[in-house]
Amino acid sequence: MVQKDGSDFYVSPTSLVDLKVTDLKDQSRYVNPLRVPSAVVPGSLVSRGIAFGTFGVAINRHQNIAVPFVVGDGGPRVGEGSSALARLAAGKPVTDELTHKTSAVGQVDTADVLWVFFGGQATTYDHTDEGKLTTDAKQAYAKWGGEARLSDCLRTVPKN
Repeated sequence: MVQKDGSDFYVSPTSLVDLKVTDLKDQSRYVNPLRVPSAVVPGSLVSRGIAFGTFGVAINRHQNIAVPFVVGDGGPRVGEGSSALARLAAGKPVTDELTHKTSAVGQVDTADVLWVFFGGQATTYDHTDEGKLTTDAKQAYAKWGGEARLSDCLRTVPKN
């Protein structure tokens, strides 16, 4: 489906949406993958309480960079994330200016990335304050135990 803004770009829908935006062709209804670190979860995790709008953290073990994220969509497996999540995990800044060359910067679907999903109460998405999702993800990470708890996880989870 083509965006309603006349850009001829296709809509990139996510399962986490701003319910106040009812037009399915309005890209602002959906989480911005260039700005918001978000992850995909399979149905097997959704059935265990990992809902769209809950939070987690992904850590690139080689870079030792932890990135709190919001669960924004469903998919076939753990390991898929937004461009913002991939760039942050690679130590790169988020940007709206992606080119073909820079679109693949950062990989989060590799065995060196550990995914931790917190579950709990899901947040809602408001496209007028998309930065709130990132702030809420960081707060959920801190509430979960932050860097200290993640370090404990890394010591006990075998590397692939």
